[in-house]
Amino acid sequence: MTDLSVHKMAVLFIVLVLASSVASSVISVRPPVIPRDATFSDAQKNAITVLIEMNKLVISIALLVIGAVAAVIFKLRDQVGPFRRGDRVLLVLALVGSGLSFYFGFDLYFRMVEMLAHGGFVADAAILLCAQKLQYYTLLGAVVTLALVVVRRLD
Repeated sequence: MTDLSVHKMAVLFIVLVLASSVASSVISVRPPVIPRDATFSDAQKNAITVLIEMNKLVISIALLVIGAVAAVIFKLRDQVGPFRRGDRVLLVLALVGSGLSFYFGFDLYFRMVEMLAHGGFVADAAILLCAQKLQYYTLLGAVVTLALVVVRRLD
C-alpha cells in the first residue's frame, strides 16, 4: 500500500466522519413527548440497562485501541524501526476514531438523559440509533486503521 493510497483512505475516513457528524447535528430528531408522570415498564428498564452496558463495552474497547496504539508505537518502533509517514497517519486516525467513539458514547448518554427527562424512553428512537451507529462505526474505523498499521509493519 503506497503512501498516496493511505492518504486517500485517511481523507475518505475524515470526510465520512465529518459528514456523519454534520448529518447527526442537522437531523434534529426530538424524543417523543410523554407525560412526566409516565412509569417505565420492565422492558423499558431492561432496554436502558442493556444500552448502558453496551455503551460501556464500546468505550472499553476504545480504551483498548488507545492502549494498542501506544503499544504499537513503542514496541514496533524499537523492533522494526521508525514509522513511515503513512503509518503515522493511520495511527493518528486510529486515535481520532477512538476519541470520536468516546464522544459519541457520551453523546448517547446525553441523548438518553434528555429522553428520560421528557418522561419516557424508546430504545429504537432515531435520536439514540444515530449516536449508537456513529459510536460503533468510528470505533470500527479505528480498529481497522490500527490493524492496517500492524499488518504493514509486520510485512
